[in-house]
Amino acid sequence: MPPKNKKKTQETQHTDSKKSTPETKKPTSSSTNSDKKASTNEKQWSDPTFNDSELTMSQLKDMIKTLATEVYKKSYEELKEDMEEEVEWRVTAQCEELEETVEKLKKEISSIKEEREKMKKDIFSIKEEREKMKKEISSIKEEKEALKIESTKLKRMVERCEYKLASKVTKIQDLQIKLDEVEQKHLERDLQLVGVPEIDEGQETEEEEMKTIVKLVQEKMNITLKNNSIEKIHRLGRRRDDKPRDIVVRFRTNIIRNKLFRNRKMTVNNADSSKNVYINDHLTEFRRNVFYAARQLVKKKTVFAAWSQQGNILIRITENDQPIHVRSHRQLAEMKLIDNMIRDNIEDSDDEDDEY
Repeated sequence: MPPKNKKKTQETQHTDSKKSTPETKKPTSSSTNSDKKASTNEKQWSDPTFNDSELTMSQLKDMIKTLATEVYKKSYEELKEDMEEEVEWRVTAQCEELEETVEKLKKEISSIKEEREKMKKDIFSIKEEREKMKKEISSIKEEKEALKIESTKLKRMVERCEYKLASKVTKIQDLQIKLDEVEQKHLERDLQLVGVPEIDEGQETEEEEMKTIVKLVQEKMNITLKNNSIEKIHRLGRRRDDKPRDIVVRFRTNIIRNKLFRNRKMTVNNADSSKNVYINDHLTEFRRNVFYAARQLVKKKTVFAAWSQQGNILIRITENDQPIHVRSHRQLAEMKLIDNMIRDNIEDSDDEDDEY
């Protein structure tokens, strides 16, 4: 709020009997006539013997005019002083506000400068980090290119090793087949009999086993065997309570062996399967595994039939196809009958049929 006026405005009252005396000022050249008139009027108003009834209308107007001029001058001076004081107060207040604003701006500018300096440092740090990252990325790219070259070399080496390994595996399998042929040649006079009752424990001897076989052949096949027809005989594995162990018989000649093998169906008694005796080829472990895989294909109905003859594994894809001699799992895989990853050492299952 602006300050109050230091001088109070003098009240001007115009009455017929009282009038305040205005302050006397030095006349100027421009207001000489009016000042003279005002002086004359003041004398007339202040003269107690003055009779207002004697005033003419012109004098009265001059007096009123003079009085109004004086009042206006005083009011103007007071208003001017008030306005000057208010203007001074407002200017002072504005200056103070401007000074406060300037101080705030200075502080903000200082803070902005500090922030700018900090940002400069941060930007410089970011630039350094970027340059460092560029170098690291460049180094990584170089390492990547080197790794690509090394990976390509290793890939070629692996391919060569795989090729060599496949070649070695093929050679090993070929050698295994040849070795198996030699082993199977050694078993060509053998037959493996399944279901032959065992002699009481402690009494089993090769001579007693021979008698059992001779008697079996005589009863089931009506073929007379001499004791010297059999070169060697033995049971496979450990004694079991649920079923008799297989027995392997080696004959002195292939003629007797093949004769019994051709008539092997005569040992099967369909009326009482518990008394059945199955006569099979005596196969090497390698061929047993191949034969097992072939029989699994028959179960899955992938092939029509699988059997062994003279130690050879034979399959027939369909009923009207010619038999195929199978020597290894690789051959079955090449025929797309089994997975390439099947192992050669598949173990025979106990719940398989006893007859090959």
